[in-house]
Amino acid sequence: MAVAQNAVEGIAAGEWSGGGNGASDPAGLSINSTQQDWQGDIELSLVWHQQDHARSVAQTDAILPALVRLLLRNPDLGGSCAMAWVASADSSLGERHPTHVVHVVIRCVYTIEKDGP
Repeated sequence: MAVAQNAVEGIAAGEWSGGGNGASDPAGLSINSTQQDWQGDIELSLVWHQQDHARSVAQTDAILPALVRLLLRNPDLGGSCAMAWVASADSSLGERHPTHVVHVVIRCVYTIEKDGP
């Protein structure tokens, strides 16, 4: 795990899971003589205040599509991982008005190569 965290400096990930041999691993993670893939989660929480209920609903509804579009345009997070996608999302819409929270889990696959930096 220390190797994976050093390879992705600046990213605080949740649980990490290493890859198998690729053939039996449904996630497609691999480990061989030249590389090992790691899958990790980045947990992102957005918190804001909005008094207007209709506006807060519109803002909450716009966050997930905007984040998905961002990851479709930049699936490697600027070169820090092999691929990233939204794995899950949850919102507190109506629970803590006027404070709103959207919690998103971004799943990433990191590839660490033997001859890499």
